[in-house]
Amino acid sequence: MRFKSIMLLVTHGCNLNCSYCYEQKNTSVRMSVSVAKEILSREIGQIGDGYEAFEIQFMGGEPLLNYGLIREVSEWLWSVSWPKKLLTVFIPTNGTLLNEEMKQWFYLNRERICLGLSFDGDSVMQNVNRSLSSEKIDLHYFSSVWPEQSVKMTISPMTVDSIYNGVSSLWKCGFKSVSADLAMGRNVRWRKEHLSVFRNEIRKFVDYYLSDDAHNTFSMMCLPVLSLFDNKVGYSGKQCNCGEGLVCVDVDGKTYPCHLFSPLSIPDASVTGNIDAVDFSDHRSFDVSPCRECFLNPICTNHCYGMNYKTYGNILKNSPFHCAAFKLLFLENCRMHHELACKNNDAEQQKSIERLIEKIHYSYEE
Repeated sequence: MRFKSIMLLVTHGCNLNCSYCYEQKNTSVRMSVSVAKEILSREIGQIGDGYEAFEIQFMGGEPLLNYGLIREVSEWLWSVSWPKKLLTVFIPTNGTLLNEEMKQWFYLNRERICLGLSFDGDSVMQNVNRSLSSEKIDLHYFSSVWPEQSVKMTISPMTVDSIYNGVSSLWKCGFKSVSADLAMGRNVRWRKEHLSVFRNEIRKFVDYYLSDDAHNTFSMMCLPVLSLFDNKVGYSGKQCNCGEGLVCVDVDGKTYPCHLFSPLSIPDASVTGNIDAVDFSDHRSFDVSPCRECFLNPICTNHCYGMNYKTYGNILKNSPFHCAAFKLLFLENCRMHHELACKNNDAEQQKSIERLIEKIHYSYEE
């Protein structure tokens, strides 16, 4: 089912100061209920025939700073008969502001609204990255109320040596799935030596998934490696639905391809204005080298055009560190699948994976 994502920036404020944060915090900037309803009526009414449904995302900052709006607007959304199906209301949150009233309301509406928690591993990692906030968050509430929702973990240079322990800790807290990314942005100080640390941590997951105890999911070990030699995926010039299936609307009603292009991320209006000239529906304009020639491009997770623009002023310039880290991640995923093929006596798959490994080593030598 094709659906449209409508993202509302309901506040520019946040109560934390995360080590890798790229947003410009301003607690005085909030969306009003009347503006939110006006925006949603407009955006939902403009959904084209190519989409069967839509979802709403309340974003920030920390969205729960504007909980009153979230509650009133959500109940309004559910009361209206829309021309398209409303799939869900989603709210990413740091989880620190939930009080008993909020917990009860979210629980009662858990089938049609979802809180997506960001928590960066174990309590030590969380406190290092996210303003000593570990003790303020009820992890059990999130894992029990939305058991299928993945918890979001951001890995910083200060916590890269603890990835396995961090993910294992979240699994023990009841989260079945952990989704993780390496922090991005100009202010995140990744160095070459972090790559070997990252690889050593990922190898621990390979051992876990080769064991008989493996039953939880970690996003970094779910790369569709086998699809590359089964021809199940092909090259697509654009790897993200920003500016097409996703629209972000700021507090003043102005639209952006995603929140990373908004003043919350890039406060200089003269800079964000340059994005108006980009046709995000023209995928050919995203078909450029060096990514175009990389055989990993169809499954690469590093195509964040907003972060590229914020960091380099160019939506098509990817981070060299994250490119190298993804290649290491790919190799370890290959190693895992190769060992599984050996266990299953699948000689054909073993050889196919070996050819992939040889190919990625060749790109390293270049």
